[in-house]
Amino acid sequence: MVSAQVLNEFWVTVTAKLARPLPPGDAARVVADLGASIEVVPIDAGLVLAGIDRHLTDDPSLWDALVVEAARVSGCTTLLTEDLNHHGPGPRNAEGHNLGPCTGSAEGSALVVNGG
Repeated sequence: MVSAQVLNEFWVTVTAKLARPLPPGDAARVVADLGASIEVVPIDAGLVLAGIDRHLTDDPSLWDALVVEAARVSGCTTLLTEDLNHHGPGPRNAEGHNLGPCTGSAEGSALVVNGG
């Protein structure tokens, strides 16, 4: 599963933030390929409102809160990310409590999301 927010951030990163960015059309084709091969959780008003609530309650950026909420509504129990650094490294539950050392990725962190 990937959220539409992650696809947006991917496109911006690979077209504008890399030392050797991809041409926009090439990056768009990668996004299209990803969208055709894995489930994409769309951003709708309900997701935005849930993201706002998480942002106001747990203090991640709105963009990170949207990613967390997309994982939650799709039923994911673990979210692998290179971000959410405002909470520090390592897995955390939906309330932001540290769950111990990260085992999901050498570069990122994991967020365990409470369902429902």
